[in-house]
Amino acid sequence: MGSRDLISNSARLAGQIAGDFLAWVVAVPLALSLRFDFGAPPGGWGLALLWGALAGLLHVLLGYAFQLYRGRYRFGSFDEVSGVVLSVGIVTWVWEFATLIVHPSNLPRTIPLLAGGLALSMMLAGRFTIRYYRERVRLPNTGERTLVYGAGNYRF
Repeated sequence: MGSRDLISNSARLAGQIAGDFLAWVVAVPLALSLRFDFGAPPGGWGLALLWGALAGLLHVLLGYAFQLYRGRYRFGSFDEVSGVVLSVGIVTWVWEFATLIVHPSNLPRTIPLLAGGLALSMMLAGRFTIRYYRERVRLPNTGERTLVYGAGNYRF
């Protein structure tokens, strides 16, 4: 493993963590906007950004615990979906439970459920878009087709 591999692995890891975190930060205000017909109660945006950042931080910690960011899964694979769904599900459940206990005045109880679904959609769409780019666009489709037994899902 050369220094270029370490840099590209570090950049991929940082991009993946930032993408998952930003998915929560974007999903919470979007869910609030959808809940209030593209408006928000006074002070709702600041609270939504705070909840989104907290949910994103919890997701990153759970993702690290479930090895989403430590190489357990191939990026963008269907195996990785289980780890992403599990971590988003736990974050959504914890956040919904906290919302039921704390009763924030500007954050309805439906926002964690809406935001969890939106964040999950954004995370999976990002992963599959990058995977599509890597497999279809970056690799040329020229040359003679060859069947290699025992190669798994590698195309090299």
